[in-house]
Amino acid sequence: MRNILSIFDSGHRSIVPPSAVRPRVALGGVSLWWVGALLILSLLIPFRAARADSPQKTLDPAQIADRIARLRAPSFRERLQAEEECRKTGPAALPALNEALKSPDPELRRRAQQLIELIEVDGVGESIDAFLAPGSTTTLPGWSLVDDLIVDSPEFRAAYADILRGNTQLIRALAHPNLISDELQRQLNSVGMNAGSGAQGISIASTSALLLMLIHPEANYTEDLATRTGNVIRSGVIQGNNPTPPGQLLQALATRWIVLPKAGAAYVRLDIAMRLKLPEAVSPAVEMLQQKTNQHQLSTAFVAIIRFGGGAEMSVVEGMLSDSFELNSGRGPNNQKNQSTQLRDLALATLIEMNKLDPAQFGMGALNRDSDRLVNSVLVSFESDTQRDAAFEKWSAWSGKNLRKYWPAPTYAEEGTCL
Repeated sequence: MRNILSIFDSGHRSIVPPSAVRPRVALGGVSLWWVGALLILSLLIPFRAARADSPQKTLDPAQIADRIARLRAPSFRERLQAEEECRKTGPAALPALNEALKSPDPELRRRAQQLIELIEVDGVGESIDAFLAPGSTTTLPGWSLVDDLIVDSPEFRAAYADILRGNTQLIRALAHPNLISDELQRQLNSVGMNAGSGAQGISIASTSALLLMLIHPEANYTEDLATRTGNVIRSGVIQGNNPTPPGQLLQALATRWIVLPKAGAAYVRLDIAMRLKLPEAVSPAVEMLQQKTNQHQLSTAFVAIIRFGGGAEMSVVEGMLSDSFELNSGRGPNNQKNQSTQLRDLALATLIEMNKLDPAQFGMGALNRDSDRLVNSVLVSFESDTQRDAAFEKWSAWSGKNLRKYWPAPTYAEEGTCL
């Protein structure tokens, strides 16, 4: 009717060709054409006003409460009718429905929960359209998690909308963080995951969805669930690393995830950071040093600090020079130990490399390097405690003279310390 009225009001002259216009017939000095037009307008205007008013009519709280109360009516038909009316009420019914979730009546709680989900889902399409409108400042659930990671642009908004589009359960989880744990598990099941395995061919959108939930500050999930999710993410992030807006958005989310200790195993986050050559690798690297995992993983952690670390990380590593935690030991004839590797040995080698010193001066062999001459492993061993002690004495003498810019001079006298 609205379209018809707009044609009548403004377009009737262009629709009717001039040849089809009949001559006006006078009746008592009044044109019959005007009489007809006025008659039609007198009939249409009240109808148009009634049509415009009806959708704008709002319900007061008492009417909404009545509809919700009828959700527990004895008649099944009345309950269904009440559900339909509550759903048509839309977002205005949500506060009362959320209150209904506290009811001792399980039937009312169940129907209220279903209606909340339906009403939220009903508005998803319109919300995405508004989010994508030119110049829009509208947000979607979870958008605040990435808004400070990327430059707000139509391309990134489109990439974000693609993550949420058609995924109403993800939207609800981002809007209600208490649902994130269940949604993580559901999405892992949907890609055929089981504990400890990776996912092949997982899409950029699916990987981004998992990252969005893991980095949510209000998310509450178990360490095991975070670890299994991390295994899926490792595959998806590496496969989706490309310069397109979806790929860049994925990398931005991964960058935030890498530095969150609770969001997955440190070695998985470190592995992704190293593959993507991200400076954030130092965060899981420090975690691993504190956890004292196996030698190979610790070697990767030290490599990350060599490549991306600075003064703060050097201070952390130097604090490990007294840690004699045994990582590996070799045995010779008669089961005699002929070499060993302690945590402090890798720390010393790392500091020597970060300060661009010659390992040979400390009784060490050169560190392994890749084709770009970058260190790719820190594997050190000493054949005797005497050899180790000599290396640490040399380091102590060198660092005391050269590393004051990282570690201030003591303010008290110690034996052998120059003030």
